[in-house]
Amino acid sequence: MQSLYGIAQAKSREITAGRSVSSYSLAYGKRNGRIREILQAPVTQAQSPHIALQQTGQKTVQQGSTPGKTGSSAVAGIIQRDTGETAAVMARGTRSGSGLQFFPVNVTDTQVGPVSIAGGRRHRRASRLNVIIAANMTPRLLSRALLPLWTSATPFTPAGETSPLPLEMIDEETLAKALLVYNRRYLSLPDMPAWQVGLRLPLPVQIDETSGVATVNPGAIRSLAATFDQDLIALLDSRTVSNTVPSAAMLTAEVDAFLSRNITAQRRGSNLSARAERNVQALRPFMEAVFTRVNAADGFALALAFMTDQVNRTISLIGSQQDGAAILSLIQRRLNSAPGDITPEQQSHLDRANRMLALLSGGTVVAPPAARRQRHRRRRLEMRRSIAGRPCACMVFIHNDERNARQAVEDLHRACRYNLAIIDRGTLRSREISVPGQGTTDPNELFPESVQTECTGNEAACRLYEASHNDRRAMQIQFFLTMKQCSKNFSLPTIALHNNRSSDTDAFRGAGLTEQQNASLTGGVERETASGSTSRDDLRSRLQAVSPEVRGRRRPDFSRLLNLGGTTNIFRWCNMPEIVSCYVGDPEHPDFVIWTTTREDFNAFSGQNFNVVLQDRAAGESATDLSTLYVRLGSNHRYINIETPHSRPTRLDSEAVRRENMNAITGALRARNLLCCDETLLGSVADIP
Repeated sequence: MQSLYGIAQAKSREITAGRSVSSYSLAYGKRNGRIREILQAPVTQAQSPHIALQQTGQKTVQQGSTPGKTGSSAVAGIIQRDTGETAAVMARGTRSGSGLQFFPVNVTDTQVGPVSIAGGRRHRRASRLNVIIAANMTPRLLSRALLPLWTSATPFTPAGETSPLPLEMIDEETLAKALLVYNRRYLSLPDMPAWQVGLRLPLPVQIDETSGVATVNPGAIRSLAATFDQDLIALLDSRTVSNTVPSAAMLTAEVDAFLSRNITAQRRGSNLSARAERNVQALRPFMEAVFTRVNAADGFALALAFMTDQVNRTISLIGSQQDGAAILSLIQRRLNSAPGDITPEQQSHLDRANRMLALLSGGTVVAPPAARRQRHRRRRLEMRRSIAGRPCACMVFIHNDERNARQAVEDLHRACRYNLAIIDRGTLRSREISVPGQGTTDPNELFPESVQTECTGNEAACRLYEASHNDRRAMQIQFFLTMKQCSKNFSLPTIALHNNRSSDTDAFRGAGLTEQQNASLTGGVERETASGSTSRDDLRSRLQAVSPEVRGRRRPDFSRLLNLGGTTNIFRWCNMPEIVSCYVGDPEHPDFVIWTTTREDFNAFSGQNFNVVLQDRAAGESATDLSTLYVRLGSNHRYINIETPHSRPTRLDSEAVRRENMNAITGALRARNLLCCDETLLGSVADIP
């Protein structure tokens, strides 16, 4: 991570007027040691004894100082403070629609001092504040909610001094950056796949369990934020999205892969233990499937290993959440079915596990926090990060009536290293979405050049407009910025998946053309060729030639396929004004077509006999489409649209048809080396050659 965040410069801080300036080094050592060093700064705080505060009502008594004046000014003695801001922050965790939930909940006030706990799972025995993240939450919005814990904290008074240091103020962006750096390994920056609904995020807020007073350090927050990589600034506005339940076939494959890669009970248990600490909502369906799959003896060993990896504090965090309590109930049932011949070591671990679980008996269990209420209710293009590793491409699903394509992208997202930009569910029977005050529109037409130009030049202004407006332009901005994030500023190839309604080619496919007739239709077409073998007129003539004769007349005339507006087949696409080149490589499957925006991809697909077209300009129906955005970006930015037919619009096809379509998709991706998948998982939904 050193290359990601760089090495921070040494920082100095003036302690009080008239005194010397102390410096502390922020050079990198081990990653967690680096964060620990920042959190213990400044030096004068680390050298002072940890301040113990006793809370009585709204009065805070500072131990070791002489009683003196009272008031809001920070002087030695009894300090009269209003702790309402801390209470207001904590109350958010119990309010529906806030999008967050706190553990523990007994924080009564905050003070400035040294914070000596690192992020992630390190120091998991320490008493620190944690927050559970719901849908529609971003690091920036989270920091906005948490900020008063730092800005209203009791200032720090060094030992031997009568006056506190001025309270160092921070803003929400600084705090958001610091929280990501603090948990960078836990979140796996820069890709941040763990930023999902249900995430438990540890905070650099250390709690005194006796008094309920939490210690924070604004200076440490500023120092952490200084190491944030500015190239990752878009992460601050990344929204969590709801966890999707995998298909039955995919879930079975995921369980099989997990069990085969983690052979021993110890590895299985520690893996699931770490995942439970991070996100019980995401883990619960998977863990239930694992225990259903293993036999009684393996289930006991797995449950025992899970508990052996746990400590009391993390078990209490897991058990206080509804999904976590269900997981622990499952664990308890497996522990209760222990075989009769366990070893003394296993018995010792079992006794420890039962004692830990007994401590949770009668405890309060809370439901997951509700999604954060959005200021503007409108359809969005959601961004789901790759969960299988560093993404190799951005996959897009944008038409909700194409349910088979939705199933395909969700399966591919779980099996492959793809970021996924996906339209929120809404109705699954209509592709059009509502635009506030303006009726409905096709979401694929929300990518105008004006928004691309504006948001490329001033992304911050675009984000501000999107957050404060509820109109078509705000939707266009949100869609553009999501695509920018999904494709890592358009550096990753973008792959859109669609389904076709194939009724327009029923007669053509039903004509039973001979192999020779199909061969006569194969070949390329160039827009700039006026006549001859590669012209559009020549393709029209070849379609007329293979049209069937009925009582001496040609009915239907297949050349009409070139002019059927609003349809999707290779012949019609060849006749669109924005298409400079097309290649009919598989006339037997005219509805399986690929749209490209780079000559390299077009040549590669046509060389392997796919039906493929190349767009080179904004025109006709595609003027404001996603593909045209990539045409404007230039030849170094790849867009590939894969269209597969389905037989039942708005309904899922049979398993056999879905698998056939998935085979077509994976074949196209493999042809361009874009099938970056786990073959064990992919094999559950597609055939691996």
